[in-house]
Amino acid sequence: MLELLACSRVRRAVIAALLTGSKNIADLAETSGSSRPNTIHLIEPLLKARMVARDGNRYALTPIGRANAVVLQEAIDGIEVLQSDFWKTHDLGSIPDHLMARIGALARGQVICPNGDLLKAQHNFVDVVSSAKEIYGVSSVFFLDWPAMILAAYAAGATIHLILAPEIQAKLPETLSVLGQVSPQMEIIYKPCQAAFTVADNVLSIGLFALGGGYDPLQDFICEGPKAATWGRELYDYYLNY
Repeated sequence: MLELLACSRVRRAVIAALLTGSKNIADLAETSGSSRPNTIHLIEPLLKARMVARDGNRYALTPIGRANAVVLQEAIDGIEVLQSDFWKTHDLGSIPDHLMARIGALARGQVICPNGDLLKAQHNFVDVVSSAKEIYGVSSVFFLDWPAMILAAYAAGATIHLILAPEIQAKLPETLSVLGQVSPQMEIIYKPCQAAFTVADNVLSIGLFALGGGYDPLQDFICEGPKAATWGRELYDYYLNY
């Protein structure tokens, strides 16, 4: 069934439109950028396969059609995300397979890169975290301005959960280290990890290691929205529980 849905760009556009509700042929043709006769031609196999049902002049996904369409849309979103050079030029080993399979949740994200400002990615990261009310982060890398950023978020009332590589502990100022052990507002866990990402409210910021092995401080991938935040929280839970 997925092959039937995926084999035509116009058909994929029709299915995406039907995911939002029933449509008539005029609506579907306009959305897909195709002619009405061609749209009708492409819908016919979906009707025969009982993926789409017709009620008068309107078309809608059947329950099994919707289930297949959701799977297809997630796969297409994931493929589109991975077209970015950011993913092609970095080590993806820090992302477990079950979340890589759902990387389409980051479909609305963007790469933050220097463009003349070598610290642009870090400045953007600081801005995101400083104003957040709930923070989940995992990091095996350390930057000098991060403790001040975390302490500022803490002072502003943020609830903070951090998983840090053990070697980072000695680099933290005593105030932050103590708060992470005694404050109910901040939790710091030290355990081996090879990752660098933060979920700040509904914003996910993720950095990756270059294929050569070193962490790339010049680029971050930022994605905003509940789907991205949920994906990021699940990545945090993976490092918490593995």
